Amino acid sequence: MRSKDGYTLKSSNHFVQNLYESELPEDKFSILEKEVALSGFDGVLYTFIPKLSRLTDSLQPVFQFSESYADLILHYQKHNFSRHDFLIRLVEEGKLDIIDWWDEAENIDLTAGEQKVNKIAKKKFGIN
Repeated sequence: MRSKDGYTLKSSNHFVQNLYESELPEDKFSILEKEVALSGFDGVLYTFIPKLSRLTDSLQPVFQFSESYADLILHYQKHNFSRHDFLIRLVEEGKLDIIDWWDEAENIDLTAGEQKVNKIAKKKFGIN
């Protein structure tokens, strides 16, 4: 990641050391969140998707997120958007490469539900 002022995560001398030394996932996320903010971004969202989340409506992806994502996450969970999240589908299909979310969405066939979820993320919540 490089911000407009040239900051990169590599330019932070203690980022990796602090990340490695912290034990709790919440602490690791706080360190990442701080570095992302220093790099000029509004926030960060980390998602863990248990494989079982597709088998039942009661299991949802587990999120850690900056405050700027709170409304999006609540909306996502309330409307069970995991059922129409194309990234979850791609992982289930075995695609584990790092991808650009928006670029991928424009270059593959999305279901109507997946298109709706992406449209809401872009238009209502300004995710880009």
